[in-house]
Amino acid sequence: MGYTLRKAAGRKTAAWLLGAALVAQGGTAVSPGTAEAGAAAAQAKLVRVTPDLTNEVLHNPGMGWVLIDNAIPGHLDAGRTGAYPEVDNVAVLTHWGELEPTEGQFEWSLLDEAIDYWSNLGKRIHFRISTDAMMISGYSYAKSVPEWLFQQYGVPYQERFDQGYTFKLPDYTHPVFMEKLETFLQAFADRYRNDPRLDIVDLRGYGTWGEWHSGHDFDSYSERIATLRTIIDKWDDAWNGDKILALSNSYEWRSEMEPSVSTPASYEDYMSWSAFDYALTKPNLTFRRDGAAGALRRDPRQPCLQAFSRTTPQLTPRSTWRRIYK
Repeated sequence: MGYTLRKAAGRKTAAWLLGAALVAQGGTAVSPGTAEAGAAAAQAKLVRVTPDLTNEVLHNPGMGWVLIDNAIPGHLDAGRTGAYPEVDNVAVLTHWGELEPTEGQFEWSLLDEAIDYWSNLGKRIHFRISTDAMMISGYSYAKSVPEWLFQQYGVPYQERFDQGYTFKLPDYTHPVFMEKLETFLQAFADRYRNDPRLDIVDLRGYGTWGEWHSGHDFDSYSERIATLRTIIDKWDDAWNGDKILALSNSYEWRSEMEPSVSTPASYEDYMSWSAFDYALTKPNLTFRRDGAAGALRRDPRQPCLQAFSRTTPQLTPRSTWRRIYK
């Protein structure tokens, strides 16, 4: 199978034809010999490429499928279902409640075991470490942040029932929660910031799975925005630019959330309510999506575009954006 690729010469040919037309309009004829020579020159700059057919995996660094590896007690995945030669990147998953079960005492062993296993197979690592509730229905697993936050410090929480499980969502506005979150994030970043096997750290600081949706309610939009911005700052300060942070570019699909954030009237509201506009001001922060279908919604696309272009965040009018992506 052959493919014809037209290089920059195509633009030159178009410019030549336009010039010829303008000259013709001015009353000066273009000789057939000149036209034929121009066409021949353009044809000479076409390059025909015939790719080789192959059944091998096409490895493209920084792109492609990502394998999720669970590094939680009783459910360490490392190698359990195969080596996945077609995958270059493994997302190691666990959460704060497992990594600091007792205040100030950290359990890094399962996380380290997963990193060692996959990196020895040539995989690059990124973290999916949530500092909010974690639920894995296939494992009958549903836990929250460290239980000692509730028992020792009385951090308020909201219970949610989902997929057959009840779990706690901490009140992020509580000063003890923010203090202990900062302490954990600093210890977490200090341990892994210089690990060359690690490329990306998911900023999973709010909502179920840390996916930036379905979290604790807030009293007002202003409280929500200020709190989410503070969580972003805590993560950003802890890693201090040593690794790329990736924020889950999700939308709030729960209609019962307070305040109501599931149906923003504008792109500006969508960005502001989830502090995504603020996240775009961070130089080492980008966006990512879990899955594909959810990203087909209109609003989540534009912040991804802005993050990858790294331009100064300017909110594009929704009508213009819809024309680009419809």
